[in-house]
Amino acid sequence: MKITYRIHVDGSDRTDNFSDLEMLTITDEAGEKSDSLELTLDDQDQTLEIPRKKARFKVWIGPESALVEMGEFVLDHTSTTGFPAKMTLFATASPFKSSFTRAKERSWYQNTVGQIVGTIAGEQGLKTAIDSELVGEKIDQIDQTQSDMHLLRWLSKKYDATFKIQTGHLVFVKKGRSASGFLPRAKVSDNILDNWTHETPPSGEYTGVRAYYIDENSERKEVTEGSDEKIFEIKFNKKNEEEARNAARNKLREIDRGSAVLRFGLTVSDRLNPAELTSGQTISVSGIREGVDSDWLIKKITHTFSTDGSFTSRLECESIQD
Repeated sequence: MKITYRIHVDGSDRTDNFSDLEMLTITDEAGEKSDSLELTLDDQDQTLEIPRKKARFKVWIGPESALVEMGEFVLDHTSTTGFPAKMTLFATASPFKSSFTRAKERSWYQNTVGQIVGTIAGEQGLKTAIDSELVGEKIDQIDQTQSDMHLLRWLSKKYDATFKIQTGHLVFVKKGRSASGFLPRAKVSDNILDNWTHETPPSGEYTGVRAYYIDENSERKEVTEGSDEKIFEIKFNKKNEEEARNAARNKLREIDRGSAVLRFGLTVSDRLNPAELTSGQTISVSGIREGVDSDWLIKKITHTFSTDGSFTSRLECESIQD
């Protein structure tokens, strides 16, 4: 199956201008790190024109009949080396307006997660795809003094969720779940996995989480999730027992997810195009062995296309614990 690419620069198709392309690498990471694009070009004649800084790149990769849009990136810097002479372009994804990272002062009173995320998305010119379990969650009050990015980060930790931009939508879901067709579960089996590695952590990891709250009699109480063999304590008091228990449960899930790591490679097959996968997505692995056959959360994907026609995707996943 022939794999190819398409590159637009500042809204125009410039694929033919990249005939000297040697390697194209896209790194997609969950969380707050921006996705990145790296283009390595053969500059043997040292005549390649250096694109303007902040040029906008849009990239597609995949079979000729089913190219997948990989995102839009803004040129950050370039590097030229020799010999052999090469030029490398480095760009990062920039899905938000500058206002997203600028500090704001405003209050949210008796708003739901759906209303807060929806307001932020609207200000960024985005639609929303929000987990059905979270959209109606009500928050008593938030006095925002930092950026919208900081607020989304806080909400993500509170609800053990993740947020991501996909095709014009701000997606906000619990880790391991999907919403409105975004971050759907994918399936892979032993005959398409390549060079996999499964690692478990050394002993000494936390087995439980304890959180505290102040009850109606102004007494400090505690709740514990997991076993008390080795406890992680959440220092700050929560408003009530429900909030304390949710905080402890979400922290334990976070610890459990980091308790095992699975890394593997994928290539395009009749059943799966790995270019369609994205960080934050759940992937079900089967046919390998006990301990590996399970659901995993994609933490990082590195897609690499070479001009010899090869295309590989390297995934790093963390375990999902219910």
